[in-house]
Amino acid sequence: MNSEPSKHPKARPDVAFRQVGDEWVLYDPVSHKLHVLNLVASLVWTHLDGTVQVREIAALIQEDFSDVAIDTVRKDVIDATALFESEGLLEK
Repeated sequence: MNSEPSKHPKARPDVAFRQVGDEWVLYDPVSHKLHVLNLVASLVWTHLDGTVQVREIAALIQEDFSDVAIDTVRKDVIDATALFESEGLLEK
């Protein structure tokens, strides 16, 4: 998961994104899997509308975490996006 995806990732519209208590979760109705997200992954998910690239998502998130290096945020965004893709949660 070292290379930055060049596409504009887009979340599948049928995947439910909800807050449950203090957690943010995704529910995939196809696989019937529930995914509990950390803060960064939940922020990444909110930007997966197919209009922005991964590096742009990282820059947007880094604005809220200015004390964290952009390279660290970018790696976290790449890792989260790659995980979403491997779980089949993104449009192809």
